[in-house]
Amino acid sequence: MIIRWILMFSLISFGFAVFTILNYWQIDHVGARVILGYRCKPAWSFWGMFAILATPALIFTNVLFWAVYYYAYHFWFKKLWIIQVTAYGAGLMMVALITWAWYSEIPSKGTLVGIALCMAGALTSILWK
Repeated sequence: MIIRWILMFSLISFGFAVFTILNYWQIDHVGARVILGYRCKPAWSFWGMFAILATPALIFTNVLFWAVYYYAYHFWFKKLWIIQVTAYGAGLMMVALITWAWYSEIPSKGTLVGIALCMAGALTSILWK
């Protein structure tokens, strides 16, 4: 059961990492409006190119989330709260780690407590019979 939870947590974390990296990349590059060395004069062309380039990663990530939720609910845990609380914790953790790595901004105490509570809640849901 724990191995399945670790696999689910890892896949959800990967999905949130993709979302967060795409989001931070576009935040950093929207001012210069440069994609792949091409300077986009109007802002709409930057957003259009970004959408075209980001769409495959976003489709893959959404399919990954769908598959994880589907298999974890129907075949592994039979409880949605385990999956949902794990997803909250994984999302918080990935945003905290990537924000720290990307912008050198240390996570707040509240963020760290939130991550710990989500992980504790998910593990308690799995282990407490």
